Order: sequence, then structure tokens, then C-alpha cells
Amino acid sequence: MPAPLFLQKSRSAFRCPFRPASSRGFPAVLPALASAILAAAFVAAASVPAPAQPVPGSGTSNGLGMRFAHVPAGSFMMGAGPTFQGQADYERPSHRVTITAAFHMSVTPVTQGQWKAVTGTSPSFFKGGDRPVENVSYNDIVRFLAALNSLEGRDNYRLPTEAEWEYAALAGSASRYCFGDAETELAGYAWYGADHMEGVREGGTRPVGTKSPNAWGLHDVHGNVFEWTSDWFAEDYYAKSPGNDPGGPLSGTARVTRGGSWGSDSWFCQAAARNREDPDQRSMYTGFRLLRIIR
Repeated sequence: MPAPLFLQKSRSAFRCPFRPASSRGFPAVLPALASAILAAAFVAAASVPAPAQPVPGSGTSNGLGMRFAHVPAGSFMMGAGPTFQGQADYERPSHRVTITAAFHMSVTPVTQGQWKAVTGTSPSFFKGGDRPVENVSYNDIVRFLAALNSLEGRDNYRLPTEAEWEYAALAGSASRYCFGDAETELAGYAWYGADHMEGVREGGTRPVGTKSPNAWGLHDVHGNVFEWTSDWFAEDYYAKSPGNDPGGPLSGTARVTRGGSWGSDSWFCQAAARNREDPDQRSMYTGFRLLRIIR
């Protein structure tokens, strides 16, 4: 019985399709076809968009309705620059700092309503659920953070470092304020001393988020309340600060507060202006905002 036709073919007729074929083999179009397929696959893979990166200032919130803005990693010049007014030695020298990891920052200072939702208490001098909580010490805030992290079931919340605070407040600006150097524009962004020349009787804190935000969506980075940071204060720290993610001195007697308050002059509302307070001190001028770690 003759062998099946497919066994009668000469082995030489079944050449690898990617080798040049003889006149008795397959046509020489196969290598070109394979190349075209590979090229098409490469183009298709290249056209797949990369995963979207969060837009600076894009919003998110937690289980208590606290709103946060995305702050990207990046570098900036920290400290008193050439246009800074009223600078003290401890606000110099201006030095480059890199924040190596993105984070979320609360869009406004923590409000009295949010504080009460976590602690059940209402310590503020100026009452109002949408006003910033004040009259809280650094050590009070440590306890608040422990309670909030417990409620949320994660260890994500803390105070910003001084560097993280200034970086987020400037939002890419290299000026005195988040919007530039013009003091005449400050009233559009801040509740500060010019609005309250009569002091406490006529002034006090105001509801958060009622002035314009910075470029990353953060309100009240200038004025309303000073904001606690996690750093110990040292007058000479800038001269020896590390370039990446500085966290302040290892010890001290006072913590750094930033941003100015409803009773501050304009120069104290500058992003680089530094203030210090005892960790147990409670003041009608001082509150805080949250940093949430991105995990």
C-alpha cells in the first residue's frame, strides 16, 4: 500500500518558514509576514496608556468625610528666599529639600465638628462646627491621631513635618505666598490680622475653606490658625538639615507651628515663616491639619 501523501513529501519540502525557501519549498513571503505581525504587536503594546498618575490636588476622603488632596513628590527651596520679609536667622538659609514620597494632605485644617466626631469634646474658644479646632496642644493632637487611626483601622494619619507642610502650602510656588509675592492679594487667600484689627472682639477664626485654595487645592494655608507640625524647633536646624525628607531635630523643648493665624500680620502668614510653641500649650490661635500616608 502506498504511503499516505503527507509521508510521501520530501523532508526538504518542509523547511522552517523563517529560512529562505527554495523554489520547491514555501514562498518567501512568510518571513515578511512574521515581521509584520511582530511589528503590529509592538505598536499595539506601545499604544496602551501607562497607568494614570494622581493629579496634584485631586480629591479623596475618609470614612468621617474628611477631604484630602494629593500632594506629589518633588523638590523645592525651603526657608526664607530673597523676597521674604521680616526674616529671622532661624528661617535661613534657603535650602533645597526633596520630598521623596507623595502623600495626602487634608484640604482644610481639622474642624471642630471633626474633632468632636473623634473625641467627643469641644475645646475651642471660638465655637462653630465648620471653624478650625483650636485651643488644642500638640500632645492633645497625638491622642486625637491615635483615636482617629483606631477608628479607621489603619495607622495612616499623622502631623506633617515642617518640610512637608511648607512644600504642600507653596504648591509649586517659589514666592512668599502660595499665589506669589503681592501682599495685596493675601486677603483673597487668608483670614489674617488685616481683617481683625479690633482683635478677638471683632475677629477670631472663620469657617474653613471660605478663601481661595492654593494650586493643589489646600485652603487656609495662610492665616485662620497656626498649624502644628511634628518637628521639634531648633534655631540652627536649617544649616544642617538633610536634603531628603528632613524630619527636624531629634529632641527639643518646643514644636514648630506654621502658617499664621487670624490675628497675625501678613509677614507671619508667609509660607516660610516659623513659629514655636510648647507641646502642652493651648492657644486660640493654633490648630492643625492632617497628613495621610499613601499605602
